[in-house]
Amino acid sequence: MKSIYEMLDKLRKMNVDGLINKIVLVKFRQKNTYRQEKKDMFGYIRYSKPDLTFREFYIYRTYYCGVCKWIKKNFGELPRVTLNYDIVFISILLSAIYLEEDKYSLERCAISGFKKKKLACNEYIDYATYVNIMLVYHKLLDNYLDDKSIQALFASKLLRKNYQKVVDKYTYKAEVLQDGLSRMQALEKNKLATLENMSNIFGEIFGELFVYKDDEHAEILRKLGYSIGRYVYILDSYEDLEDDIRKKRYNPLTSYDKDNISSIVEREIELLLSEIEIMAKDLKLRRLEGLVCNVLVLGLRNKANMVMKRRIE
Repeated sequence: MKSIYEMLDKLRKMNVDGLINKIVLVKFRQKNTYRQEKKDMFGYIRYSKPDLTFREFYIYRTYYCGVCKWIKKNFGELPRVTLNYDIVFISILLSAIYLEEDKYSLERCAISGFKKKKLACNEYIDYATYVNIMLVYHKLLDNYLDDKSIQALFASKLLRKNYQKVVDKYTYKAEVLQDGLSRMQALEKNKLATLENMSNIFGEIFGELFVYKDDEHAEILRKLGYSIGRYVYILDSYEDLEDDIRKKRYNPLTSYDKDNISSIVEREIELLLSEIEIMAKDLKLRRLEGLVCNVLVLGLRNKANMVMKRRIE
């Protein structure tokens, strides 16, 4: 462990901004930004591209690029690699509720050969970047606890100052997240964890993060976030099950008979998708209804179908 801290101290004493920029650009160029299939707890809240209009997909890209740019503005180059679909959706959902029209800026993008790109920019995108750092930081810590991953520990140390910035600005939400994760760890440690109580807590965390402010939209956003959080947790548990068993990591699905796991997960996911579809109709959206409903009604179902195609052996 000492060597990691020594490396961090050396990095702090060096001017590594230029190197970090190059690493980030290379990482982005190696991927198709809009077709990442990264297997992680974050990235389940996706759109269904065949069912989007050209204009809706264009708007989605302006938000995706906008969130990426605001991550750089708020936290620097390196955290841009943590951008994911879930955070983009939160920015779109809140903008659809609170804004009557989009606000844009034209900025050059190094990933696109320094061509000017149209980027959405508003306070809800700004908020989403803080949520992103919150979730990613704790995910890295969780990866270290599960796998003793030196890379995860190293990355979490690099994000620590940014995470403190998040805590300073959104103290209550950071406390809710930390409290929820602590409760989940306690249940796991005491062998009291079940799919229901673990997904409920994760849903409560998402519910709080979906709420931007305490107003007439807070209740429906909290309920929607809760159901989506449970959906993400259950689907992620199913997708990771075989890997978790092989690596002897905790997974709440191991308590079920192997022959029944797929049907149990399918039933839970179907109930959640039905709840989410009903709540999608209750959202008071000022605009972007087609895009928001595409994600909530079609995108989530498509992602679930993709994951559930793989049966547990």
